[in-house]
Amino acid sequence: MLTAPFGAGMEVPAGDAFGTAMDVFRFADLMRARGGNGSVRFISPALFDYATRNHTGDMMNGAWEFETAARNLPPLRANFSLMGGYARDEGHFQTGLGSTASPRAFGAIGGGSTMWTVDPARDLTFVFLSAGFIEGLSHMQRLSRLSDLALAACD
Repeated sequence: MLTAPFGAGMEVPAGDAFGTAMDVFRFADLMRARGGNGSVRFISPALFDYATRNHTGDMMNGAWEFETAARNLPPLRANFSLMGGYARDEGHFQTGLGSTASPRAFGAIGGGSTMWTVDPARDLTFVFLSAGFIEGLSHMQRLSRLSDLALAACD
């Protein structure tokens, strides 16, 4: 069993799932291609476009309330998509997808060491995997900076 070397108190990111940066990139790049890889389509383009939108409107993400209040920051918007992650949407607010991402950007963020995002307007797939665990809002802020750096490298 792959998890046999791990003992109590060991840090294992991604809910005990294992993969490489290339594995995550292949998955995320399939999302950049709107759910198809050229020969196989896993979801219709119309359903994919619908699923990657913000489906929580202006609703706030209550999971961040304690930390944003403690830091005297505005509440964070939920911006949940139907893809198990986030949608960038319009406006200026904290998001791991970056401040400069297009409104149609979407992605998923792990608990402190991972994320993938796709910005269709820039034809960009970005993956971040780390062995370092940074909790809470600090992780979200780190991802936002990294996403903006990746976006700055695009035309």
